[in-house]
Amino acid sequence: MARLFGHFSEVSGRAMSQAEAGKKLLEGPECMNLRPSEAGASPATKRRRRRPTEEVRALILAAARSEFAEKGMAGAKTRKIAELAGISERLLFKYFVNKAQLFRISIVEPFYDKINDLHAELDSMAPSIKERNLYGAQETYQFLSKNSDLLRALIKSSEIGPEIGHSLSDLLARSADRIREQHVNSQTVPVVEAGRAVRYAFAMVAGSVLLRDWLYPDSEIGTQNDMESVTAIIHKMLHPNL
Repeated sequence: MARLFGHFSEVSGRAMSQAEAGKKLLEGPECMNLRPSEAGASPATKRRRRRPTEEVRALILAAARSEFAEKGMAGAKTRKIAELAGISERLLFKYFVNKAQLFRISIVEPFYDKINDLHAELDSMAPSIKERNLYGAQETYQFLSKNSDLLRALIKSSEIGPEIGHSLSDLLARSADRIREQHVNSQTVPVVEAGRAVRYAFAMVAGSVLLRDWLYPDSEIGTQNDMESVTAIIHKMLHPNL
């Protein structure tokens, strides 16, 4: 009997030693290198990484462009935009006040940014009207080709509000002022009034981008020849004598 009790005491002692060793391991510095699940915590308790503000904003704008291009401003839903961005609609409204502001920033402002940059480039070029007009038309063509979703969003947004509509009109008006200045400096008389000419030119570029498959069914999309043809026509319309 004494031998039996001695056996149980020995087993119990070994079990206690193993338990104490395990406790020391979990409480010691070695535990800092273990993953939560290995240290006894559930993986679900791991804290989700908080994405940077600029990353979230970029996700929202990309999702907005996609939704506006597909459904226009009236048909687009902020709930869907949030879903595409992988965030909650409540978080979306922490970044943007309403859908109109989101449309202006994601769709309209890229045009402004591009035209402003383009005007700065043209001002730094040699004072050749033909060279400037061709370069400006080509840059616009390439920009719209790479960002055709912006065009689709505008076309499907016939209900654009006054603020946004005036912004787009102002964008074209500023370009028209530059064409008028060119006519004055070159002492030429325009065949088409500058305001109309700029709008027709923009429509020509936009149509060439959106209807490319119909206009050039037998040629490679976006070829250099297609772009040069469009830009040459635009230059002749703006300055037929140059």
